[in-house]
Amino acid sequence: MKLPAVGPLYATIKGKTATEFTKHFHCYALLTLLVFILTRFFFKETLCAEDFFSCVLAIFQEINFGREPEFYSVDCSCLTISMFLNKIIEEKKRELKSSKSTSSLNDLRKKAADAEGGREFKKSLQTKDSINIIAEIKKASPSKGIIRENFNPVEIAEIYGDNGAAAISVLTDKTFFQGDIKYLNEIRKKISLPLLRKDFIIDEYQLYEAKAYGADAALLIAAVLDRNQLSEYLDLSREIGLENLVEVHSFKDMEKAMQCDVEIIGINNRNLHTFETSLKTSFDLAREIPKDRVIVSESGINTYEDILKLKKSGINAFLIGEALMKERDIAKKLKELIG
Repeated sequence: MKLPAVGPLYATIKGKTATEFTKHFHCYALLTLLVFILTRFFFKETLCAEDFFSCVLAIFQEINFGREPEFYSVDCSCLTISMFLNKIIEEKKRELKSSKSTSSLNDLRKKAADAEGGREFKKSLQTKDSINIIAEIKKASPSKGIIRENFNPVEIAEIYGDNGAAAISVLTDKTFFQGDIKYLNEIRKKISLPLLRKDFIIDEYQLYEAKAYGADAALLIAAVLDRNQLSEYLDLSREIGLENLVEVHSFKDMEKAMQCDVEIIGINNRNLHTFETSLKTSFDLAREIPKDRVIVSESGINTYEDILKLKKSGINAFLIGEALMKERDIAKKLKELIG
């Protein structure tokens, strides 16, 4: 989001005394903060003082003292993820309540303990001389609607397995992506590739669920989990034999992932606020990730040329869904992407 600078300002906040505020403090900045607060209130989210002051500080720190007002960028994701993402999370909470009434956490723990050993997801993405594609099974998306009318997840998985995919991502969200957790078990019976559960994971229940239904890895989205939650879910995943792909959208997300010592980082090129995609996100963030981590680029990858550019920037693997799902001949498109 672009905000206008406010000119000279001499103040510090959060435990220190503000000495003088400019008489010409631009009201747009204050109105923006008000919008964030109202958004939180509307979605019944808790707005803590630390988040509020973090955003205020972000604005103040961006100001070029003594210059004419100009435009600058402020990352205010500390206050709000996006209205749409909040809607998804609220729906996910309702789904979880229903699932827990049908199958208890203890039942899932037992099923997860009895599940077969995990296939090596991370290793499948590290073949240096290959194009490592995580091919995605996705019938629909919130931004595109139905992507593939003729949709048979097992048949699609078999096509991926026969034509060079390194791993398979399975959308399990029902409401927004028309997926199903049952797809994991059905696919696992037919192919030997590692399976990633792709969903909005906000509860430990979903990790046990992923393992019980046959996933080898589970997606964790940094933007919807705080640092403690992310660390907790990473630890739990290791305990039950799941690997994790941690998805980031920004430098702030990436910092959180680094603090949790994440091994596999997925850079999502889709802006959570506008839904536009840009490979520049991967180029920018990949430069800041240590070389010993596995980096996956997600969203907006459509051609072999896209993949070559990303690979030169240090990207190890590529999660591709829509570009495959919309093609009549999936096998042909996958081969084109692999080169």
